[in-house]
Parts: sequence; C-alpha cells; structure tokens
Amino acid sequence: MQVNSVSSAGSFSALYSIAGKISVNTAKAKVAMTNIAKGTASAVASDLAMSERLRGMILRSDAAISNMENAVSYSDVSDGYLQNIQDTVGRMQELAISANDGTKTDTDRLALQAEFSQLKDSIGSVASGSSPLASFNGQALFDGKTVSTAIGSEPGQIMDFSAIDLTNNSQQVVGKDSNGSDIKWGEMMSGAGSLDIASQGGAQNAVSALSQASDMLSGIRATRGAEKSRIESSLSGLRDSQLNTIASESRIRDVDVAKEMVNLVKFMTLGKTGSAMLKSAHGGLLATA
Repeated sequence: MQVNSVSSAGSFSALYSIAGKISVNTAKAKVAMTNIAKGTASAVASDLAMSERLRGMILRSDAAISNMENAVSYSDVSDGYLQNIQDTVGRMQELAISANDGTKTDTDRLALQAEFSQLKDSIGSVASGSSPLASFNGQALFDGKTVSTAIGSEPGQIMDFSAIDLTNNSQQVVGKDSNGSDIKWGEMMSGAGSLDIASQGGAQNAVSALSQASDMLSGIRATRGAEKSRIESSLSGLRDSQLNTIASESRIRDVDVAKEMVNLVKFMTLGKTGSAMLKSAHGGLLATA
C-alpha cells in the first residue's frame, strides 16, 4: 500500500506538470493568435516610448515633405512667370532695335511705341499692383518679400527663397546708363524715366537698358533654379529618411506574421500533444488505482 501511495503521488505530480505546460502553451498560442489578429506585437515600455518618438518624427516629416512639395511648385510657377517676363523684354528689345533706325520716321516709331507701351504695361500687370497675375496661393511672387519654408522635421531647418522685386516701385538695379548712373527696374518700367522708343535716342537707350534687364532676369532665374535644386535634393533625402524611420518604427510595433504563425502552430501542437499525454497519464492512474 505504501508503494502504491508513493507511485500515486508521483503520478499526480506528473499530471500537474503536464497540465501546467498545457496551460503555458495555450497562453502562448493565444498571444500569437492575438498578435496576428491585431497586426501589432507586444512591446516593453521603453520600446513603446521609442516608437512614439519615431511616430512623431514621421508625422513631422510628412508636414515638411508637404512644405517642400509646395516650395517646388512655388519655384516652378515663379520661373514660368519669369520666362514670360523675359520673353516680353526680348520682344521689347526687338522693337527698340527696329526703332533705332535713321530711315524710319517719327510716325513709324509711334507705331512701334504703341506695341512697346502695351508690352511694358503687361509686365506691370504680371508683377505689380494690388492683385498681380504672378501669384501663388494668393501671394505675390515678385513684390520683394522673402518667403521662408520649413524643409526638415526639426526646429531651425528653414530655407529662404531669394526676394524678387519686379514691381513698378522696385529699386532693383538693372545696370548702368550711358552716363554711368544706375538704371532701376521700377523707373525703367514706369514713371517719368520709363523706357520710350518714340525717338531714335530713346530707342538707343532702351536697347542698352533692356539688354541689361534680360541679363538680370537670367541671373534671377538661375538663382531660383538653384534654390529649386536644393529643395528637391532635401526632399529626396527627407523621403529616404522617413522610409527608414517608418521601417524602424514598424519593427517595434508591427507583428512579424511569419514568426507568429510559426509560434501559433508550435504552441497549438505542443498543447495538443500535452493534452494527449495528460489523457494517457490520467487513464493510467485510474487503472493503477
């Protein structure tokens, strides 16, 4: 009887051990199943804190990327209007050269002056006034104000577009006249000192001034193009950085489905095996008793 008692005690201990393992395997299978269903993995507090920081970086990068995409569009629209203005200046040069011809009469020059004046006014409409045509999102492009935009996810990552003033009041120096005095854009386009080709002398001055104006516009466009290149380079870098940040955050939060499927099958199999062993051991204990 004593031997049977010891044997029974050992059998009960084995049963409890098997039942405990079944419980553990069942719990682990439930965790794997839950992770697969939620699509997220369990993480310790420190990992979750890191994940939240990374998520904040991702959201800030989204905002900065949107800013830079707007900046690229701003640059494109700006250059489109500058191209239009430069084309107009080129046509005005043609008219000025045509008017600088001693074989033409004043009547001939007045006919050329009519188109010349209209072209000059068209530049004013594009760049100047309370509602200039050259605008982006309701903001004038060539009013001399500096435009800044955030180009990164951290404070201080700001880029300033160069200020361009092509209004009728602009003090932008275009070049020098025959006397060595400054030619200013605003005075050239409007007011008492504005360009005029109604006389041959006026046409000569206009040819020189407009040639310098075209060079100035080319320089402005080159600067704006360099700014656009800088933005596009920063945009590409930020997009790459954001992708890497998303991948890092995903490794913390998102479940590895393949791994969890392996765990699920493994622990379900162990659970079934344990149940079979428990059933067999229980049957043997009853038979012994």
